[in-house]
Amino acid sequence: MKLMIYAKMAEPAARRLLEVIRELVDGDLIEIYQTRESLAQRLCTPLNDLMAVIICPSDGKDLHDIIKIGDLLWDVRVILILPDNRDATVNQGHVLKPRFVAYADGDFADVSLVLSNIINRDRRRAGRTAVGYLHPVS
Repeated sequence: MKLMIYAKMAEPAARRLLEVIRELVDGDLIEIYQTRESLAQRLCTPLNDLMAVIICPSDGKDLHDIIKIGDLLWDVRVILILPDNRDATVNQGHVLKPRFVAYADGDFADVSLVLSNIINRDRRRAGRTAVGYLHPVS
């Protein structure tokens, strides 16, 4: 199962997020997209092997740009990392109908827990336990 991440990797929050994710998911199963166009292009291909998409916009404009391709995310598990907790930003972020919302200034422990739950649920649905392609989740 693949995990897609939309983030500007030059941003400190994106780098911290990736560190947390790499503790749960092997690096070769992580797809990183730094532009809206590249994410949209990938979302237009078959998503059978997709675990979730983590969206970590760098600012309000970046979030607004992602919302423009929101229709491509309608049947995908979205974890949204908002750049701030202002009411306008939160309201805008909910347009994407995320499964979980966190904030860029956090430590991402909550994101790790949500991602662990998704991984474990997918494993149970597939009728398998730890299969080696994901790190064990406790």
